Order: sequence, then structure tokens, then C-alpha cells
Amino acid sequence: MQKIEAFQRRALKVKSYIKVSDIRRALQSSMRASTEETEMIVAALDQIGVGKLWRDERGILWYQALRSMG
Repeated sequence: MQKIEAFQRRALKVKSYIKVSDIRRALQSSMRASTEETEMIVAALDQIGVGKLWRDERGILWYQALRSMG
């Protein structure tokens, strides 16, 4: 749960669209998830409605935080 919250907080700071890989790299090493785990996190955040996830024509995952989790 801490990784999910850290990911969402980082995405909220950007206030725009951001590559999922950039958010993953910006997290501290103790909070950094694997690529597969990161994709599951953003899918869950998209599903619960706190963010928007999509894949562009090149296959890059993008995420935008819409609101905080709390």
C-alpha cells in the first residue's frame, strides 16, 4: 500500500501526463517497484478512479493523477 500511495503522490506533483517509467524511476529505491508491479499499480489506480492510464501508439504507458487517494 505504501508503494501505491508513494506512486500517486509523485504523480500528483507533476499535474500533467507523465510516463509511468519516469514516475517509477523518481521514487526512492525502497519504494521503487518492478516494471510488472508498477503496471499493476497504475491499473489499480485507474480502476478505482484516482488516475487515468493509457498506452500510446508506440506502446508507452502514460498516467495522470486526477485526485489524491485520501
